Amino acid sequence: MAILDKEREFGFLLLIMLTSIIVLSSIWFVIEIRQCASVYSWNKKYVIYSKQKEEMDRSIESEYDLDQAQN
Repeated sequence: MAILDKEREFGFLLLIMLTSIIVLSSIWFVIEIRQCASVYSWNKKYVIYSKQKEEMDRSIESEYDLDQAQN
């Protein structure tokens, strides 16, 4: 704050630049948190899909007496 008072024009420019950096960093932080939540949600759905696919594969194998060793 002492620099802002001592150097009026430079201090004002510095204040604007620091404020813009903090605002942009905050925006990016919020965007990244939302992105992580989105990826987590997608991953959760993929795990459920993968489990259902494995169950269906086992069901089909048992229904038609297929052995995985033959694949």
